[in-house]
Amino acid sequence: MSRKDRKRVNPIEESRKWSEKNIDPPGFNRSLFENKGRGVRTTVRRNAGDFLLVYTGKLYNNNEGR
Repeated sequence: MSRKDRKRVNPIEESRKWSEKNIDPPGFNRSLFENKGRGVRTTVRRNAGDFLLVYTGKLYNNNEGR
């Protein structure tokens, strides 16, 4: 199915659905990026504004991340 054929899902409703389940939607892999550290890659095409992941970790500002 092409991106044009997909029905647009409300990202707020989608985030609530996955957050209540406390899991992430399918289509992601954890990766290790050289000189950067750990990260996440999508394995499926995404549209701008799509809900992506439930994040439960600590948030760091720019100064803390350096």
